[in-house]
Amino acid sequence: MPIISIIGAGNMGSAIARGISENPPFQTMEVRLADPNADTLKKFAKLPAITCFTDNQEAVAGADYVILALKPAYIEGVVQEVQAQLAPSSLLVSIATSLSLERAKQILGADQKFARVMPNTPAQIGAGMAGIVGNDRLTADDRNGLLAIFSSLGQARFVGEDLLNTVTALSGSGPALMYMILEAMADAAVLTGMARQDAYDFASQTMLGAAKMAQESQNHPGQLKDMVCTPAGTTIAEVQAAEALGLRSTIIESFLAGHDKAKELAGD
Repeated sequence: MPIISIIGAGNMGSAIARGISENPPFQTMEVRLADPNADTLKKFAKLPAITCFTDNQEAVAGADYVILALKPAYIEGVVQEVQAQLAPSSLLVSIATSLSLERAKQILGADQKFARVMPNTPAQIGAGMAGIVGNDRLTADDRNGLLAIFSSLGQARFVGEDLLNTVTALSGSGPALMYMILEAMADAAVLTGMARQDAYDFASQTMLGAAKMAQESQNHPGQLKDMVCTPAGTTIAEVQAAEALGLRSTIIESFLAGHDKAKELAGD
C-alpha cells in the first residue's frame, strides 16, 4: 500500500490530508499526518483514513511521498531531521517558498527525488491552484502522482522553477488581494444602504461568477468586461473611476511586491 506522509497539520497540511483521504483514487493509500502538537491532531482522531503522529521520523519511515507543509523557517531543520528515514524512492515535497531545487540538492544529495509545490488556501475547499516543479530524478509516475495529489485539491500543473515565484505571487498570495477587493465592494454596498451579510453575499457571488465566466467562456477578460459596459451606463462609469484611481497599476505593483518577496525567501 503506497504511503503519503504529511508533516505539519496547519491549514495547508490539513487540507492536503483531508483532500487525499476523501478522494476515492487515494483510498487505497495510507495517509499519515504528523505534528508535534497532539492537540492539533485531535480533530483528525475520528477520521480513520488518516493516521496521526507526533514524531516526524516515525511518520516518514517507509513513505512513498513526504509532503512538508511547514513555514519556511522550519523547512531545512525538518528536512535534516527526517533525511535518514527517506528511501531512495521516496519523493520529498516542500510547499514552502524557501527551499530551491539547488538548495535541496545540497542538503539531500543529487539522487533524492524532490519537488517544490505552491498551493493556495482555496485548496481547503477543493478549489485550489497549485504550481509544481520537480528535480531531474522524478519519473513519469512521480509527476503523475504529484498531479493527482494536488489536483484532488482543485487544479495543478507543472511549471519551470523560474516561474515558481510568479506562481507564489499570483495564485499563492493572490487570494488575499481577491478578499481585499471583495471586502471593498461589500463596504461600498453597505455605505449605500445594503445589509452587511447581503453585501458579502452579492460581492462574493459576483466574484465567483466572473471567475467562472473567465474560465469557461473562452473570451479574453477585456472582452468580458466590454460585454458588461453599455454606452453611458453604470458599468463604464465604474470602469472609468477604477482606471482614474489606478486600479490596474495598484494590482500589478502589489503582485510585483509579492514576487520580489518570494525571490528573497527563495534566495534567488
